[in-house]
Order: sequence, then C-alpha cells, then structure tokens
Amino acid sequence: MRKFINCLLVLAALIPAGSVLSAVEVKPVGDFRLLGGQYFYNETPSSLSGNISFTIVPAVKINDSFMIIPTFMGSYRGTKEVTDLIGGGTLFQDGQNHLGSLKLMYSPISQLKLKIGSSYRLELLRETTDETWGKGLFDYKKLNNGVEAEYAYLKNQSVRVGYDIYTITFPNYESLESSVSASGLGRELAGKTVLDSSNRMMSARFSNKIADLRTEVGYTQTGKSYADQPLVLADSSLSTVKREDSYSNIFVGLSYPIKAADFMKILVSFDGALVSNDSNQGHYDASKLKFTPDYYDYSYRSLNPALNFALGSLPWVLGVNYGMNRQEYKERLVQDVDGNYEAGKIYVDETVYGLNIIYPLTREFKLRLVSTYIQSKSNMKYEKTYSYNYTTSNYLMGFSYEF
Repeated sequence: MRKFINCLLVLAALIPAGSVLSAVEVKPVGDFRLLGGQYFYNETPSSLSGNISFTIVPAVKINDSFMIIPTFMGSYRGTKEVTDLIGGGTLFQDGQNHLGSLKLMYSPISQLKLKIGSSYRLELLRETTDETWGKGLFDYKKLNNGVEAEYAYLKNQSVRVGYDIYTITFPNYESLESSVSASGLGRELAGKTVLDSSNRMMSARFSNKIADLRTEVGYTQTGKSYADQPLVLADSSLSTVKREDSYSNIFVGLSYPIKAADFMKILVSFDGALVSNDSNQGHYDASKLKFTPDYYDYSYRSLNPALNFALGSLPWVLGVNYGMNRQEYKERLVQDVDGNYEAGKIYVDETVYGLNIIYPLTREFKLRLVSTYIQSKSNMKYEKTYSYNYTTSNYLMGFSYEF
C-alpha cells in the first residue's frame, strides 16, 4: 500500500502547478435506477420485490492532461439470484453491493493515457431473509490497486495494458464454517479464512474500428493465492503446501450498426469468452472415501449474440439477447442422486434469454422493462450441497434517471 501511495504522489507531481486552479472543471455523471418485479426459481414465484442502484462519477478535470475520477456505486437486489462463489450454484435471497474508487489519469501526449487507481468493494449476500445484514456466510470485501496505460496509435485503434493487485476476504466464513463442512463441502474448506485470497492480474485489450465495425479483443491472467487453505492429499491428510490457482480469460466483442430506415437503427453485437482455471487443490469425499485431484480445474466458454433496435428520434430501444455457456470440470466425476460416483466428468450448460425495453420520457428520465430467463442443465445429479439443474427467470419494471 505504501508503494501504491508513492505512485499516486509521483503522478500528482506531474501536474503543472501554475495551471491547476485556473483550469479546474467538475463534470459530474450519474445514473439512478429503481426497478420492481418478481423472480421465479424452478417455476416457483417469489413475492414482489425490487432492485435499486446508483452510480455517481464527479470527474474533476484539472487541465487538458490530468483528471481525477472518483466513483461511488451502490445497489440493493431484492430479487433472488444464483451465484457461483466456491464452485457451485448457491441461491441467495437478496444482496447489496457497494463500491468506492479513485482513479488518477494523466495524458502527457494526446495519444497516451496513464491511469492509477484504487477501489474498495463490499458485497453483502443473504441466503435467508431472516439473516442480519453484515453477518452473511459469503459476505466479502475486495480491495484493489491497479495501473493501466492506454495508447491510441491510430485514430480508431488503441491498446491497453494493466496490472492489478487485489485481495478478497470473507469476514464471516470462519464462524459458520463448521456447519457448512458437515454438509459435505470438504476438508479444504475446514480451516481459518480458507476462502480469502491474494490476487495478481495482468490484462491486455485491443480496440479497433474499421468503417462501422467495432472490434475488441482482450486477455487477462490472474494468479490466486489462498494463504490459509492447505492442499488435501490422496489419503485425506492436509499438506503444508497451500492452494494456488491460475485463471485466464480470452474475450472478444464485435458490434456493427445498421441504419434500416430513417426511424430505425439496429446494433448487431456479439460477445464471446474462453476461460480456464488451473488449481493444485484436491478434494476428499469422506462419505464415499473418494479423492479427486485438481478438483477446482475447469474450462468455460460463452457465446452471446444480441440485437438492439433504436426506434424514433429520441429514441426508444428494444433489445434482445441470447447466451450459450458451458462449464466443464476437468477431474470431477458425475454422481447420481445418492452421491455414488459414475463414469464421466461434470459439465453444466446454461442458456440465457434476455429482453430489454427502454422508453425515454426525456433524455434523462427513462422507463425500463428487463426480463431474463436462464436454464441450467448438467449431467450432475447430486445436489444436496449445490444446484446444477434449475431454471430461473425474472421481470423488472421501473425507471432510470441519468445525468
């Protein structure tokens, strides 16, 4: 942290002192959304609930070369959601997400932007509605420090490279861990702060525009260290060696606008990703006396085409999207409903259908309708700990105000 603060001071020292006060300009940008609706899990409806979120970015322009960009974000999600935190689908009744960040951006020349920033995120998740906020088993905190350089070597082409160091901590997990272990999560999670991790992420991103076709290709590589999670050995004993993961992500995005008529424009887009996680951690199933090496190794691929229709002069937007995702575990064997191991490795196929309607009453005030349907199918039948086969859907209606 001391080195990071020193970097901030060095970057700040690059500001021409004589021009600071005369050129300071504040450019606040914000977004507020209030949506209410209903959630369905395996066709069972929830009671009516709502989501609320806000984003405020009071960017401060010191001069043509230097900007300070603070960001404040907060949200409450009253609709249920299935989240994968430690390798399976866990259903949460509601949640909160809060983030504060500060980024300094310096441009010594017009083509080059140097950025350094820090952020803090707090995620609060409740598995039952009678839980006390801040006491959830999977509440976590994330502290991130990072640097990035962006170079636009041509008018419509740029490249970005970055390096981030961040920690993720689960402050409440230890106090409730014994009851979770009893349900069969495994000995690798039966320790102190076993989910806490230190992470180092390198990233690169290339952006290009030829005519109206926009292309973005990126790659991230993250090393994860679990300082308090010992490796599980084949005889069920614990090693003095700790868990280490390597996570990589290759992604691509394409978009192309089409003017179908004077009153209608269509944006065709496509996003895809290939993800891989390589871990040295194994898992011992005491109930079946079964050891699985590389238990957290998996690959993931995602394809997401979308169409957005902009109608009218203001305009109003109709968006539809479709997603096809598959996650394959490299070593985990399939189990039947009683937990007996069978031939074949676990896979999970997820299909996503989305609908988004935005109707502007003014340029700032907009009515919104959002609906999503997700179907998860897997060859894994043992679901006493996690859910692999389920459907979820929701609809949310409300408004947003942007400034």
